[in-house]
Amino acid sequence: MTAPQTPQVEPPPAPSRRVREPARGNRAVRMLGWTLGTAVILGTALVVLQAVTGPAPQEIAAAVKPVRVCPPVVSVPARALGFPVDELLGVRPGMNARDVEETVKCISEDYALETQALGNGAMPGQKSRPLLVAKRGQETASFALFGPAGAEQVAAAWRESYFDVGQGPSLPVVESMLVAQYGAPHEARTDTNGVRILTWTFAPDGRPLRSRPREGDISGTMTYMALGWTVAACVQNVRSDPAATLAWDSRCGLTIRAEISPTLSDAGRTARWRLFVFDQATLARLTPPRPSPATPG
Repeated sequence: MTAPQTPQVEPPPAPSRRVREPARGNRAVRMLGWTLGTAVILGTALVVLQAVTGPAPQEIAAAVKPVRVCPPVVSVPARALGFPVDELLGVRPGMNARDVEETVKCISEDYALETQALGNGAMPGQKSRPLLVAKRGQETASFALFGPAGAEQVAAAWRESYFDVGQGPSLPVVESMLVAQYGAPHEARTDTNGVRILTWTFAPDGRPLRSRPREGDISGTMTYMALGWTVAACVQNVRSDPAATLAWDSRCGLTIRAEISPTLSDAGRTARWRLFVFDQATLARLTPPRPSPATPG
C-alpha cells in the first residue's frame, strides 16, 4: 500500500522592493547646497590669499584718498586789484604749509614735497623754522615759512631749473616767460658772465619803488636817482640760498629777482634759470623788528 504524498506548496513570492527615485526638487536643493559650499570655500581661500599677498595698508589708504580739489581752498584772500603778481608756482606770501602742498600738487602730482628744519636766526626763541621743498626732475622750488610755531606763513620762495647741455630754451624765451608772469622788469641787465638779471622792486603798498622819469623832468630824475639807494638795499636783501638767514627792510615790499644763465658752449641757450620772490613786508610782519644788514653798493 502506497503512503500518501504531501502536496508541495510553493512559497509565496517575496515582495518586490521598488527603489524610489529622488524627487527632482530634492536634487536641485542638494546641487544648490554643493554650489554654495564650493563658493564659500573658494571665497575664503581668496580672502586668505589677499591677506597674505595683497597690497600694503598704505596702498589701500592711498587708493581711498579723497580726490584733490583744484584750485584748492587756501587761507589767504585773493590778491587785491592793482597789486603786483607775487606768486611762485601759485604759492603766495601768507600761505601756510597746507596751502603750499595743495597748490603745488594741483600744478602737478609729480612734485615730491619734503619739509626741512633750518637753523632759525630770524626768530629768537625758536630753534628752527620750516622750509618746504618741492622737486620734480631738474626743477626745485623752496618756500620759507616764518611766524609762531604751528602758524608759520610763507614769506620767501625760490625756484631753480637746470637743463641738459644743448636742451635748454633760448635766453629770450625764458625772459619772455618771466615778463608774461610778472610784467616788464624795473631793471634788466647782463653781467660780465652773460647772465641775464631781471629785478622787480615794490614798496609795501604795492607801488613800484621808482619809475623812470620823462625826458627833461629834472625833479623826477633827481627823485629816481635818490631812490636808487632804496632799490639797491631791497635787492641786496634777496638771498639766493634758501638756507641763509634772511634780511628785510621796512621800506621794501615785494622784491623779485631772476637770473638766466647761458651754457658755456652756446651763449644763446639757457643752462639754468633761477627765480627769487621775497615779500619783505610779510617777512617784517612775521618776525621781530631788526635793522637790515644790507648796504647799498
